[in-house]
Amino acid sequence: WVRAARSGICRLDAELGGVVKKGEALGVISDAFGDPQATVKARVDGVVVGRRLNPLVNQGDALVHIGVVET
Repeated sequence: WVRAARSGICRLDAELGGVVKKGEALGVISDAFGDPQATVKARVDGVVVGRRLNPLVNQGDALVHIGVVET
């Protein structure tokens, strides 16, 4: 799981089943005024197999689950 680096309002762009690359932006966490505070990035190459639906996040909350495909 990719976890929230800070608390705030999370807008995820990652779609279920989407292929992501390490370092790719998956979304952003903003403060209560909508100012971006942190970018959510993939830490591995893989496929999005789960994602958070509730936009309110606390530091450490699970945001995006990335499945690693080994060949």
